[in-house]
Amino acid sequence: MTETPPTPDRSFPKWIFVPIVLGVIFLMVLPCAGLIVGIVLPGLEDSREMADIRESQRRMRGIYQAMVIYAQNHDDAYPPADTWQEILVSTGYAPADLLVSPVSDGDNEEYVWLPGDLWHRAGDSPPLVMYEDPDHHPQGVVALYGDGRSDTISREELAALLAEQAGP
Repeated sequence: MTETPPTPDRSFPKWIFVPIVLGVIFLMVLPCAGLIVGIVLPGLEDSREMADIRESQRRMRGIYQAMVIYAQNHDDAYPPADTWQEILVSTGYAPADLLVSPVSDGDNEEYVWLPGDLWHRAGDSPPLVMYEDPDHHPQGVVALYGDGRSDTISREELAALLAEQAGP
C-alpha cells in the first residue's frame, strides 16, 4: 500500500482574524465617533458662549449693587461716568476683577456705565444703566437696566435705547 503524502493546510492561521476584525471595527467606529464629535462640539461652543453671557450679567449686577451702595453713602450721587471704575476699586466698593469682562478683548473697555442724569429720560420703562462692550459677544450686547434686570439685546436695540435716553 502506498502512503499518500499529507495535504498541506491551506486554511488561514487563526491569529489572522484578530487584526481583520479589529480593522473592521475601527473602520466602523471612527466615522461614528467623528459624527458624534461633529454634533456635540457646536453645542459645547454655544454653552460656553451662554456661560460667558451669564457671567457678564452676574458681574454687571455686582457692579450695579456697588454703585447703589456708593450712591447711598454719598448723598445719592453716583461716581462720574469717566472715573467710576477707579472710584469703586479705590474706595473698596468693588474688587478690580469684578470690573473685567470674562471675554475681555484687551481694549480696556469692558463695561460702560451711563451717567445717572440720563436715567430720567427713559420714560416708563426701567432705564439702561450699563452695557458691556458690544464687541465681546457675537450674539448681542449684555445690558443692565435700572431695576437690576439684565438681558442680551441686539446692537440695534442698544443704539435705539441710547438715543432714547439721550433725548433730543
